[in-house]
Amino acid sequence: TKTKVSERQATDSDPEVFLGQIADEFAGRLRAGESPQLAEYQRRYPDLASALPGLLEAVLAFRSFETDLALSPHEASSRHSERMLGDYRILREIGRGGMGIVYEAEQVSLGRRVALKVLPFAALMDPRQLARFWNEAHAAASLQHTHIVPIYSVGCERGVHYYAMQYIEGQSLAEIIRHLQSREQGARSREQGARSRENGARS
Repeated sequence: TKTKVSERQATDSDPEVFLGQIADEFAGRLRAGESPQLAEYQRRYPDLASALPGLLEAVLAFRSFETDLALSPHEASSRHSERMLGDYRILREIGRGGMGIVYEAEQVSLGRRVALKVLPFAALMDPRQLARFWNEAHAAASLQHTHIVPIYSVGCERGVHYYAMQYIEGQSLAEIIRHLQSREQGARSREQGARSRENGARS
């Protein structure tokens, strides 16, 4: 269970850091099956009362998005959830890193596959990470080169920041590394086997 953020921390912490701690606590309580209310947090932190509605609404929106993605296609259909983010239907997770989670998605209006990069919720609490995410999207969109993946659109839906780019079939870097490691291990095993046979023939 998430430890509740104390009122003392509200006075000791940087406001942005403290709001992030509140958001983290709120999200943890939602995951634990609780139903925390805005009014409770406004009573606990009156000095932050005006900032809390937007913050907790964003947490709820992202939690709803996470819940939709966790559903199987059959469950999503039965609950009338299409795993949508704006014009994009999420199909599967491709990978994740410090600056976002990348999904394979379908742009419904144009019927095309895209790679959709989504900013994780935790990063929303850090204005620097949010700015870096948008700068990355705008910088990539301004470049045109055969070796640079084109950006189709940027947006924010239900409090979730994202940008869509061309989807390219292929292996992930992790898969390539595993494949190379497997080949290297196989080569070493064959080399060791050849040496063992050679030593056996000499004895």
